Amino acid sequence: MALGSAASPQFGAHLETCAACSQALESRRALARRLGAAVDALVRRDPPADLAATVAARMRTSTQSTRRSFVPALRAGLALVAAVVATFFIVRAVVPPPTPATSVEALDHWRSPTASLLEPPAGVRVPPRGSRGETPPSHAVIPIGAQHVS
Repeated sequence: MALGSAASPQFGAHLETCAACSQALESRRALARRLGAAVDALVRRDPPADLAATVAARMRTSTQSTRRSFVPALRAGLALVAAVVATFFIVRAVVPPPTPATSVEALDHWRSPTASLLEPPAGVRVPPRGSRGETPPSHAVIPIGAQHVS
């Protein structure tokens, strides 16, 4: 049952015999009327005359404080970038470049990452290429100058 609607016949009969429920319902209806009146008063009220000036002043204050809080973050970011660049050049100066012999040795031991895909799975025996254990078909190509035996 809604607070603003009539009670059903069974509920109305209960409210006639139960004072506690009747009093609780009436207090809630009174509260709903007060809240409704307060909302109506807020909706119908005109905004203050200085509302636009107040909002503009708050926006200016907010923008100035945002600018002030941006400067330390910018400084910290620039310091971080400078530290990374300096570290790069220091490490580059300290670590010697690889010697050609080291590069040749590395290339000698290098294997293609896809070479493992060409390997048969473990435990599978694959016959060598071209030896399938079959006899060639009768329509096989016979080299020029060879005799054909039927």
